[in-house]
Amino acid sequence: MRDEGIIIQELDETAYWLELLLETKINCSSELKSLLSETNELIAIFTSIIKKVKNR
Repeated sequence: MRDEGIIIQELDETAYWLELLLETKINCSSELKSLLSETNELIAIFTSIIKKVKNR
């Protein structure tokens, strides 16, 4: 399960940097907002998968 934890860590870090770009108004493009949304969706998906695997 160590590798799965790394996936969540990397996605969290990606979300952090995307949010930082949006908050500092360095880049407020709709593409960036879309990437942040997709990143958050992936975090939710992988978190759900990891929980289900742990419960087996």
